[in-house]
Amino acid sequence: MTSELKIEEFIIREFLLYILYTSEINGGEIEVAGEIIYLNVMDRLTLEGEGDVWETDLKKGVPSISQEAKRAILNGKMPSLMKLKVQSGEDSFFFVIDSRTLDLKSLKIPAVAIKEPDIKLEQRMFYIETIYIILESMFKEFYKIRVNEDNWLAFVNEVKTWAKEF
Repeated sequence: MTSELKIEEFIIREFLLYILYTSEINGGEIEVAGEIIYLNVMDRLTLEGEGDVWETDLKKGVPSISQEAKRAILNGKMPSLMKLKVQSGEDSFFFVIDSRTLDLKSLKIPAVAIKEPDIKLEQRMFYIETIYIILESMFKEFYKIRVNEDNWLAFVNEVKTWAKEF
């Protein structure tokens, strides 16, 4: 019998909102596992909610700071898909994260200039492990906020204040 961890999609959407908001404050700088990294939502952001227009799909430009994105958030829509750049030291990672599956799509890791196949594979696996460690650490920080009612309400109010700034 296999057991698979099941996280409700709304929690993943709240995590994506945390990433979106964090990418917009302090220049996207965040400390993760004792290391400073930079987050940047790239040219793809989908927000979903309920109502007549249940999906807002933003492409090109900087969708995270657009009036449309902020308006969608104020109307109760939550991120469901986003393209993200994570900068860790000299290394840049690009990927699309989907709230339905928690999959990282189109993952681009730093180039590996090593020619030896075994070492090159090992380095590529190291980079893949690195991005998952970063995301896991970010989720742990989000979780600390989410499980404390006072902290969560303060975070929600910060996001609302930020979203009202057009």
